[in-house]
Amino acid sequence: MPSVYFSSKPTAMGFSLLSRSFFLILFHFHSTLSSPPPPLCAHHQSLSLLQFKQSFSIQPITLEDLLPIIHIIQYPKTESWKEGTDCCFWDGVTCDLQTGLVTGLDLSSSMLHGTLHSNNSLFSLHHLRKLDLSFNNFTTSHISSRFGQLSNLTHLHLSSSQFEGQVPSEISHLSILVSLDLSGNSYPGLEQLSFDKIVRNLTKLRELDLSWADMSLVVPGSLMNLSSSLSSLRLYDCRLQGKLPSSMGKLKHLRYLDLGRNNFTSSIPYDFEQLTELVLLDLSHSGLLSAEPVSLYKIVQNLTKLRELELESVNMSLQSLWFGAFLEGLGSSLPAVSVFLGEFLKVNLEAGPCPCVDLSVLLLSEGNYMLLHLFVLNDGDLRGGAIHRRRPIRTWTKHFVLPQIVIIDFKLSYPCGTANAVLINGFHTPTGDKLARKQVHGFMKFFSLSFLWAFFQWFYAGGEKCGFSQFPAFGLKAWRNSFYFDFSMTYIGAGMICSHLVNLSLLLGAVLSWGLLWPLIGGLKGEWFPSTLSESSMKSLNGYKVFISIALILGDGLYNFLKILYFTARSMHARAKANKFKTGESYPGLKTGDDTKDKEQVLDDQKRNEVFLREGIPLWVACLGYITFSIISIIAIPLMFPELKWYYVVVAYILAPSLSFCNAYGAGLTDMNMAYNYGKVALFLLAALAGKNNGVVAGLVGCGLIKSIVSISSDLMHDYKTGHLTLTSPRSMLLSQAIGTVIGCVVAPFTFFLFYKAFDVGNPDGEYKDPYAIIYRNMAILGVEGFSALPQHCLQLCYGFFAFAISANLSRDLSPKNIGKYVPLPMAMAVPFLVGAYFAIDMCLGSLVVFAWHKLNSRKASLMVPAVASGLICGDVIITFQGW
Repeated sequence: MPSVYFSSKPTAMGFSLLSRSFFLILFHFHSTLSSPPPPLCAHHQSLSLLQFKQSFSIQPITLEDLLPIIHIIQYPKTESWKEGTDCCFWDGVTCDLQTGLVTGLDLSSSMLHGTLHSNNSLFSLHHLRKLDLSFNNFTTSHISSRFGQLSNLTHLHLSSSQFEGQVPSEISHLSILVSLDLSGNSYPGLEQLSFDKIVRNLTKLRELDLSWADMSLVVPGSLMNLSSSLSSLRLYDCRLQGKLPSSMGKLKHLRYLDLGRNNFTSSIPYDFEQLTELVLLDLSHSGLLSAEPVSLYKIVQNLTKLRELELESVNMSLQSLWFGAFLEGLGSSLPAVSVFLGEFLKVNLEAGPCPCVDLSVLLLSEGNYMLLHLFVLNDGDLRGGAIHRRRPIRTWTKHFVLPQIVIIDFKLSYPCGTANAVLINGFHTPTGDKLARKQVHGFMKFFSLSFLWAFFQWFYAGGEKCGFSQFPAFGLKAWRNSFYFDFSMTYIGAGMICSHLVNLSLLLGAVLSWGLLWPLIGGLKGEWFPSTLSESSMKSLNGYKVFISIALILGDGLYNFLKILYFTARSMHARAKANKFKTGESYPGLKTGDDTKDKEQVLDDQKRNEVFLREGIPLWVACLGYITFSIISIIAIPLMFPELKWYYVVVAYILAPSLSFCNAYGAGLTDMNMAYNYGKVALFLLAALAGKNNGVVAGLVGCGLIKSIVSISSDLMHDYKTGHLTLTSPRSMLLSQAIGTVIGCVVAPFTFFLFYKAFDVGNPDGEYKDPYAIIYRNMAILGVEGFSALPQHCLQLCYGFFAFAISANLSRDLSPKNIGKYVPLPMAMAVPFLVGAYFAIDMCLGSLVVFAWHKLNSRKASLMVPAVASGLICGDVIITFQGW
């Protein structure tokens, strides 16, 4: 059995001090490396932003609030807007580097909920050049005419935010506007006069998206007044009616043209062939819009850059000969094009031979859109107006969701993985960056101080309970209850990294356990448990410590696990009810890389999220891998340990996913790998199930099995966090983890047998006592005897603390935001229950340093705290090499 177990020593907590501290190097350091600090924000603009924040509540939007969207990342950016801090550092705010005036506001997907009135302080920010309010819920709000007063705007994006009413003609006053996106709202009306003003005055417009606006009063011919330099025109489902303009070819720079789901009555104009820059053309569901096969073939043949063509429900009475030529032309001249042909193929095609066509991608409608791989018409035969085709293969799959939940949705810190990532990013920082040099200087300074102090402590250490690591700063009585200061720079640095709520939750747990519970329960020695037993016995005080902490961890972890299952199921149900499923370009407010050429540079976090999601592990790979290794384990482990029956291994693999989530969630909060505690739960359960004959061995093996599965989930999430921050593919991180695991499967047994053969391992009087072997064996014996052998009232206390963990989470989720944010975290509270109060004192000291530093100089603190914390951690951990 592994000999690592939680004790009062810092080096005995799940992760070794070396591995935990090395990974804790530079948390959030990455976010400060990208650009030099802007000047202080203008005071009046800071006040305007704060007033804007106060005019809205924070409520997550659901898919029912929006048109169908595959995935949006919601984050309450305004929560970082604090009075007394520099607004240029607030999330979503961009300032001019010279004047400090607010020039950009990106509040897309910020969970804003409320009405945007015309007297809102937003409209006092006259220097704004880019404004993005997409994907919020401004229910009952009209698009204010005061947007027209923001005359410096070049980008205005208000998509999918529940705006209604009329589109004001004052938008036409934004004469330098480059990008206008009003799509995805509640069909705001656009009158002919307002549209004429917009197209006449916005001569610099390059991107125009009015999808889902009511343009029924606009004559399609007025589209010809648009700027000839327009590159993107999206008018999907705008209720346009009449004839398509015959001179659309004048918009020669168009790359994206979406006119789908309108009521056009004409044929497709011939001059569409002049739109040679088109990448996307959507004419689907356009009423009585028709196309002759000859002209359509000629048009498409000239569009050599076309990659997506949507013609669903276009009225085309095609003879099969022309249809075959049309498809064959696409297959030869446009090998990469994706074609949406739709249901009209089933009803409009005349029987007859059709040449075999091999398109690289063909998309047909079957209720919803499906992306099909290589599509081959079967034998070139059309019978009965239907196409005989091979079974379509869906290429879109769900990704393994745990990394997305804990890293993107929950934004857990994972200090180990974060610090590792920042160290890597630091290696690639340009040497001429003054900001980076300043941070590196601060890192090296505190690295040196921490190393010298750690060396000084080691030089004068006299034993386990001697030296600065056991300094009784609060008196001897407090020291006996683990309330002391151990001068650990590692945990002070970690406290500077973790949030104030995590650190205060740790302190609350320390006070509740070591300051109240354990002294009270210890005073009942002889009544609740035998006085002859030592405190380390599982039938004594240690039994309360272990099982109460496990109850808190399970309560918190399982609550969040079930909450995620609920929201995931609800989201999937909402998508299933959606009327239309489309990818990429067709979503309101959602653009691809080609569309963002003139858009503002996205935030670093958005870039990381994009790479992380794009390179995610497919769900089928995760499921197939887990099932495969489960089967191997079910066969192999009982052969190695006959005491552990195969059905116990099945139970272990069924329980492991939920326990893994709990452990990964807890590690993300506190950097503590509690896998050994989950292993103890399995030890007791399996020992009890196996009975007296085989229970001890079965419990020990099951403990190791669960511990290994649960631990690797936490380790993998740390690696994923590193990959997320370094823009590394999650697939590469998984492969690296797999290679390391394979190497470990060879090295670890050799190392064990080397020690086992060379030294007297397990001898209580020898150098390698291996005390935890005795502890785990006693725990297994206790499991065989049943939970009734636990100390008196231990099980009842576990019930109470489990209920407390559930209640605390419910209070946080159901309370108003300004109250719920102060509810302590049960997962964090559980750690000092078992580890000791000293750990929480160190962490809170780090939190106090950060708090005071921000009060004295917020800008410098934001810049230097990650570097200083990383220096403290690295310097302290280096000294551990001396023991090797």
